[in-house]
Amino acid sequence: IRRQDAVHEDVELLRQDIKLIEQKFSEFQTLRFTIHPLVIDENLITRDLLPLPSSPCRTMKLEFDEFPALATNDKNLLVHRSPNLTLLDRHFTVVKEVPWTHEDIWDMCWSTALNRYIIVTSKEVFMLDHSTMNATQCPISSDVEWSRATCSASSLFLLTQGLGPSLFEYRLPPSNKNVKQRSSPETCEQCEHIFDLKSNNKTLAMIIYNTETGITRLDLRSSSNFQCLWSADVGQGFRCCLLQDEQGMVVDALTRRLFHISNNGQVLKVDKYLHEPWNVFQWGKFIIGIRTKDSIHLY
Repeated sequence: IRRQDAVHEDVELLRQDIKLIEQKFSEFQTLRFTIHPLVIDENLITRDLLPLPSSPCRTMKLEFDEFPALATNDKNLLVHRSPNLTLLDRHFTVVKEVPWTHEDIWDMCWSTALNRYIIVTSKEVFMLDHSTMNATQCPISSDVEWSRATCSASSLFLLTQGLGPSLFEYRLPPSNKNVKQRSSPETCEQCEHIFDLKSNNKTLAMIIYNTETGITRLDLRSSSNFQCLWSADVGQGFRCCLLQDEQGMVVDALTRRLFHISNNGQVLKVDKYLHEPWNVFQWGKFIIGIRTKDSIHLY
């Protein structure tokens, strides 16, 4: 009072303010908060995969293969190192290796349902047990020539060679009893090649080249009813992979380009690659692999 010349009314106002603060503080102590987690739609997330790092985290030299096929499960990578089939870990250490005595391998894929690798030659289809490296021929009889293979959770998809190819869907385990065939124009036009075929549990990705227009596109189709969900122009793309979050990557060896495609068919980015990329794969959630003529690079 002496320092600020306050009067009695001022002191009373200050006391009321203090009581009000005490009351609010008491109420604050009894508050209960209900906090809900923020739900983020992963379909709206865009990850910048390109450009890839300037240097791969791991590289392995590999002899040239006319059909640069490979397949992965969570732990291992299967490659053909003539004259052997080789199973590698993520450090490129050879886990197992056996001679391959059959015809040239056109494609490989992994079946989670069968816990086996599927290996395709032009005339035969094999299942490879990764623990024993024993290859057994699938009970599939056909007079066509195969070019590509991919697996969903319940089916094996086999693609024939040539223009206007047919697509065979075998329920797992594969046999001649439960098979569905799709032919041109349902698969593609008679003047078109299908360069690559990849599947997850819901969709099929196909790289299709039109011989009349010279245009190459990536089609994403429903694996259940084969409805086309979207198409994207991918230069002269040759091989593709479906990424974990429903996005895609396409490699164009002729122009040394990589295409990153969104889950709604938009080309997010196109980037030059130092070498000719002949195949691409995703290994687990965080590793992208590029197969060139003489190497495999991990990023």
